[in-house]
Amino acid sequence: MKGKNILVAFAVVAFALLTSCQQNKTSGEFTTQTFSASDSLPGAVTEVEIDYPTGGPQVLVDSIRAWIIQLQSEGYTGDVADGQAFVNFVHKQSSDALVDAFNEMRADIEVDESDPEADGMFNIPNEDRTSLKLEWQNDDFVTYGYTFFLYNSGAAHGIEGSYGTTFFKKDGTRLTWADVRGADTEEFQAILREGLKAYLEVETDEELADIVFLPEGNDIYHIPLPNTDPCVREGGIEFYYGEYEVASYSCGTPSFVVPFDRIHPFMSERVMRILDTYPESPSQDITTGRTEMF
Repeated sequence: MKGKNILVAFAVVAFALLTSCQQNKTSGEFTTQTFSASDSLPGAVTEVEIDYPTGGPQVLVDSIRAWIIQLQSEGYTGDVADGQAFVNFVHKQSSDALVDAFNEMRADIEVDESDPEADGMFNIPNEDRTSLKLEWQNDDFVTYGYTFFLYNSGAAHGIEGSYGTTFFKKDGTRLTWADVRGADTEEFQAILREGLKAYLEVETDEELADIVFLPEGNDIYHIPLPNTDPCVREGGIEFYYGEYEVASYSCGTPSFVVPFDRIHPFMSERVMRILDTYPESPSQDITTGRTEMF
């Protein structure tokens, strides 16, 4: 009888531990809800769509909400838990600014009425399209995708981009270039060259040198890091260069993903500890693809 009681007690404890683990796993899942607002006015076309944090570790939810608010608005003082209220604020703020800028431009310019094409260019409304989407997560990271398109009436073309931002689930901090080491070493520079060549579809260093437009003092053996921070994707760490950053407008936004195994030696200790638990990458190839915009 005594042995039976011990077995029962053990079973109860084991069940409690299992339930606790399941609850912790569920509570660690980061969740969002999509909120949007859009309008088309004579002087402005605006679209805002945001996957707003609704659940998960509180430190992570608070961190991502603060990042979204700082990135998308000026002076928001409303309820940070109300995603739709925030999106409505961002939409109105953007729309009002675009309409004011359009009306001011129309009042200042002198359009040659005999040139319908020129007049038509300055009648095209300003545009601001923004999307913040939860693109990927695992037990360690959450990666958001930020896509934008901006156009000023009369300009030859708009400015667009689409890059990722990664947060650590454990403490809500962001992955930044401070987590990358040795960017000036030949080994790391070789990775940057390989990634750019893959994106630009060239094979040799000479071909790459003929295409890229690097800042003064740089060459293809001293390529600067992108302006935007690296981000974690399912297969590795992504590097993203914006328009005009290292190449012409026609080249788009060069980006590529370096497999975890290859980038591992260059990461900070906190990232290395996580990557040490990941299985070996099936391929060591750097992958790339042109980002889909609006």
